[in-house]
Amino acid sequence: MSRASTSALPTDKIPLPAFLQMLVTGSGCTMQQAMAIAAKIYKAHGTPEQLGQLSTLQLEAMGLGGNDCKAVMTAIAKAGYKAAAKGKASTSTAASTGSSTPARKKRKRVSDLDSPLPSTSNTKEEHVDLSFDEVLDEQVLTTKSVVVNRAPVMNAWAMIVCERLGFQRAEALSIGAAYTEMNAISKGVSIGVFDPKKGKGVELAKTDSQPFVDIMGRRISVMKTRNDTWRALVKGEPVDPAEPHGYIKRAFRQTLPHVLGAMRLLAQSFAPSELNDRGYGLYAEFRPSTVEWGARSEMQIDNILSLRKSQVVGAGAAEVHQTTPVVHEAAPEEASEPLAKRAKPTEDTIECARDE
Repeated sequence: MSRASTSALPTDKIPLPAFLQMLVTGSGCTMQQAMAIAAKIYKAHGTPEQLGQLSTLQLEAMGLGGNDCKAVMTAIAKAGYKAAAKGKASTSTAASTGSSTPARKKRKRVSDLDSPLPSTSNTKEEHVDLSFDEVLDEQVLTTKSVVVNRAPVMNAWAMIVCERLGFQRAEALSIGAAYTEMNAISKGVSIGVFDPKKGKGVELAKTDSQPFVDIMGRRISVMKTRNDTWRALVKGEPVDPAEPHGYIKRAFRQTLPHVLGAMRLLAQSFAPSELNDRGYGLYAEFRPSTVEWGARSEMQIDNILSLRKSQVVGAGAAEVHQTTPVVHEAAPEEASEPLAKRAKPTEDTIECARDE
């Protein structure tokens, strides 16, 4: 039976993991997108009753873009909460009043639901500005901080590590986003937000001969584009660098140049191979301290700078693209054993052990 009004909806706050699961399973958005959305609406609209009163105009006023608004409204409707979109009644309202013209419900394609980071194949990447305007002045950086959740921090750091390994900006954004998505899925499965089946097809399969790169303990499948550059693959789909570029910019806003500048200086203080080996450990040292998965917390930029090697403190970003990136051509029999050794400890440690 459909609910007749929002007064019948529960008023208890939805636990954050369940809130994120509602967004991901209800709209097909990625975990990164879900956490970015939750950061803007969860505090003031975390109960079914509050969600049922949301409209697209309200979401836009909170700073959500068109796609994010659509994702929220779709998830609310699928969860059974009454919601209004653009002044029109929701499907549940139409059903309860006997209306003969219920709101149209957009049908999701299977690929929309299965792909953590959907590819925008019609994007002409050569016309997309992927710059960030990093600030490298240490006197300025040491005074800055940012309140953010961990996912965009990991995404930004993975991009910086990839660039230190010699990948171009678009390649680094694509690979870094895949790395972050893999870790988010591992974490989601481990705490019960995701069904274990969601993790299938994300890790490099033992029978897969797809080229791959080793990034901070993860094997990321990659493919070469027609422009002779690399793109990460998630469940067989290439990751468009414009997706993580926009995600990172939205997450950090005006502090982004300072965060990336500090990360750049930290990365440049290590040799590429050493940085790749120690990359996750460094991230765990400077990432925001949180008690709840997906929650926002303060991150001091000075903490990033403090992790540099003392003998090379002050190194700039001039060497970023001087290293030749390493892409492995895997044979099926070679992919199984190394991956098994890497995947288990990564799932146990990424975002879990240090969250307790």
